[in-house]
Amino acid sequence: MKYSSVTLGQIEAVINKLGGEEELDNLLAGKLRVVRVDKAGKLVRDGSHSAMTLNEKHDPSLFYRDRVGLYVSLNFLGKIVSVAGSTEAGKKFKRIPCFKLATNATGEQLKSERPDSVWTATDFCAWFAFKLQQQPNGERGELLNTGSANLFLVEGINGGVFVVCADWNSGFRKWYVYTWQLDDTWFVGYRFASCN
Repeated sequence: MKYSSVTLGQIEAVINKLGGEEELDNLLAGKLRVVRVDKAGKLVRDGSHSAMTLNEKHDPSLFYRDRVGLYVSLNFLGKIVSVAGSTEAGKKFKRIPCFKLATNATGEQLKSERPDSVWTATDFCAWFAFKLQQQPNGERGELLNTGSANLFLVEGINGGVFVVCADWNSGFRKWYVYTWQLDDTWFVGYRFASCN
């Protein structure tokens, strides 16, 4: 490979794939390891969600209701929102890594590859509400708005772990939020966000 032919755009793309300048610093310091996709299993690193601080109290039972721009499934309400508590303003969330599915994968396989990636219902509901409010009309942002799913592992009712799937439907102009069992299969190119 001729490194002299690498463009600034390619360098920027590499930094973005790593998750930003902070992760580039981690790579250079030996704190981050890069693995080829064909050896990495089901997931390949695909940026990150930025750190954030809640600017107001979050009550999941009030936020997660069907309305313009948002459809909330009954299974999400029953399995996740029903066990989520309120979160006070000022709660901080760190930057979290995202991964694209390199192959089709079940929720169980996602959990196996990232065992520390399961959100509590309370933290997920507060964090996700904040992210949805940044893209209420499907604007470009940290959540995929291309029709591909945004996937999360969340501990819900009776301590069970579920896959929460959120995607933007451009035809109906709204976010759809569902909950699925771990044995359901997700497709190449979908995006998985780990809480750690």
